[in-house]
Amino acid sequence: MAPLFQENKLSFGVGLRHQHFKYFTKKIKGVDVLEIHPENFFGKGIEHYYLEQISEIYDISFHGIGLSLGSEEKVDKSHLKKIRNLMIKYKPFIYSEHMSWMKVDGIFFHDLLPLDYTKKRLNYLKRNIEDTQNYLGQNICIENPSYYLKIIGDMEEYDFINELCRLTGCEILLDINNLYINSVNHNFNPTHYIDRLDSKFIKEVHLAGHSFQTIDDKKIIIDTHDDFVKQEVWDLYRYYINKANSSFFTIVEWDQELPKEKELISELTKAKHMVNRYA
Repeated sequence: MAPLFQENKLSFGVGLRHQHFKYFTKKIKGVDVLEIHPENFFGKGIEHYYLEQISEIYDISFHGIGLSLGSEEKVDKSHLKKIRNLMIKYKPFIYSEHMSWMKVDGIFFHDLLPLDYTKKRLNYLKRNIEDTQNYLGQNICIENPSYYLKIIGDMEEYDFINELCRLTGCEILLDINNLYINSVNHNFNPTHYIDRLDSKFIKEVHLAGHSFQTIDDKKIIIDTHDDFVKQEVWDLYRYYINKANSSFFTIVEWDQELPKEKELISELTKAKHMVNRYA
């Protein structure tokens, strides 16, 4: 398999949203990487006019949202073909996907649904990750999900992810915001999770904002990507930086209530300063 990542390189970037296409057609200081959802480029619209320019200026990463790797069903080859065609055109240096499921019996749910961490589920993921990697011709990263319903399984999530990496050669996109949200909503220690996750597999880190909702008189955190990164997430990011023993790159995600471009870049600059100080 082709390598995922250039070793000994620390890079920083943001998730590319259509409102910012024009802004990033010029080089912005401090931005190394722009990350896209390839599914947003399956059509033949004006988005390609911009991405063709942008991909000449920045490193591009692909962050998929539709393969449903955790499903009992096999990965949709027509979906994979569209991704591969985009990869040939835009040459992303990495492809990542969510560790979740979103389809059954050909029916798609417009959400990233949680998994049961069992041996049976591990085998489904192993098959689908291997099929994906073989089709794309490179290893992929899998992302730890946020979830609001915890399904009882045989393994802890970090052990499940570590085992997937050992079995398939895939690597990890560690979403610090997702980890923090789950730790609060489900009452566990997020630093223990980081300690148990095999850091040599971690190649990418996500940071994002979140919001709060009250449901049945209980306050929970929702992964909304609609605000600045909260201090608790920055603190957890710093903890990971201190533990990291391999190179990784960082992406700041912001999907809703988009800020002005300078505010987005300021979040990225904060991440860079933190890495420079604590790595």
